[in-house]
Amino acid sequence: MDTTVQVRALQEKDQSPPAYESRSRQATIYPITAVNSIRYGQPATANSAEFDIPAAAIIDVIPPAFPALHSGWIEHMHPEGARYYVNCTLAIPVVTDSCLKGEDILCIITEGLLVFQDLAAKSPKLPPTTELYIRVENETERECGYYLVDHATQLEFWLEKVTTTQIGLDQVSSEAHFRFALQEHYWTHLEYFPYRPVSFELRNELKGIIRHGQADHMTSRSSTFPYSIPECKGFLKLLDVNDVEAESPYHTCVVARIWSTIAKHRYDNLYGETCARLDRGQRVREPLVNFNNIFLQIISAPVFGANKLIAKSMDSLYVDGMVYTMHWRGFMSKLLTSWRDSRLLAIGLMIVGAVLLVQPLGQLTKYLGIAAIASSMSAFISSVALVNRYHDAAEYTASEAADALCEMQHSKFRFLPVAFVYSAPGALVTWSTIILATEIFSMIIDTTGLPMRIALVVVFGTLVLCIALRFAIHQIRKLSSRLSRNRRDSSIV
Repeated sequence: MDTTVQVRALQEKDQSPPAYESRSRQATIYPITAVNSIRYGQPATANSAEFDIPAAAIIDVIPPAFPALHSGWIEHMHPEGARYYVNCTLAIPVVTDSCLKGEDILCIITEGLLVFQDLAAKSPKLPPTTELYIRVENETERECGYYLVDHATQLEFWLEKVTTTQIGLDQVSSEAHFRFALQEHYWTHLEYFPYRPVSFELRNELKGIIRHGQADHMTSRSSTFPYSIPECKGFLKLLDVNDVEAESPYHTCVVARIWSTIAKHRYDNLYGETCARLDRGQRVREPLVNFNNIFLQIISAPVFGANKLIAKSMDSLYVDGMVYTMHWRGFMSKLLTSWRDSRLLAIGLMIVGAVLLVQPLGQLTKYLGIAAIASSMSAFISSVALVNRYHDAAEYTASEAADALCEMQHSKFRFLPVAFVYSAPGALVTWSTIILATEIFSMIIDTTGLPMRIALVVVFGTLVLCIALRFAIHQIRKLSSRLSRNRRDSSIV
């Protein structure tokens, strides 16, 4: 059977998927994907009312586990509590999560299946391991979406050629790469409709993948595996079940959900491709930001370069649009801790500054005291604002973290602007400390004789000179290293 999917991007973005319509029926069907489900976003309102329980008839009130409906449909219950319906009396099994207890919905689904039957009659014969999913997309227009899955190859497919743009998928680098996207869709389908068990071979392969991922994290700090060491240990315990437990929909749902993440991980990291990502920080799509730009050096000076360190950390978190939950949470936990520490230090500096300010001071010393208090107050306000804004950021999921980082990044400077804000509390505390120390130094000069003043100026000047020399040597070494690297690159060319 030819189930090749065209992966070439459309020239016309507004071109819609082909819809097939029966002349004698009103329903239409068109391709959708398993990951585009409205399962978790569908609005619903519970209608509750009193219920009379007949005497001595409580057993009759409880419905059977899998009640039969019209025309061979069997109702199933997902472990999360959602209902879905399976019909195994047709040429291939059919699954839907449209509520078939309403006659209108059942009629539209039936019409859609007849339209699909006409389409399938014109297509190559489907393999016996095929399963059809269909749902009502628009009840008013009597539109149905559908896709097919093959349980033997763990792939999603359709009866006609579609493009990645038509079904809302990213562009791919090869057909082998695209298979992982289709496998993710297959496992998402099985997670939503876990009425049939996963084979022993696939369950055993999943255990091997998780063990390798756990070992990769234990031996490398830049592993691309999506689960942490504790999570791997937990999953291996969950997957260690006997053959009877493995047949349950609960276990099938767990296995399918983990497999779905593995398939997406392989798709995102170009598993098996020549440009496969083997390191978490390796970029295969986006260029890096040049942090040695003179302009960036100048704007980084007020915060002592802390924004560049934070920006580099955020760059390593958000590589080619991907975020790992474990690393994001560790990064945000450290930021929140630093902001809370800055808040406490700012309070202490404000108190010290206020105490010194009430002393009889010279004009310069008084201005320094006011500047120190203003700086520490700014540090306090900024740290409080950041803690309140990101108080729950350390609990974000991967998708929530990716959305947040996508909103933060600048088109040219990526995370440097937001990193400047993140580094502000710590930098303001540092400035407040420097100004406060200068104020104390000024107070000492104001209250001592000339010999002591000269000695203090010499000591202070020597300290400043040492710091300036250390900074100059560091910059010269960086420039020398960059020049030598450029010479090596030019000699290679």
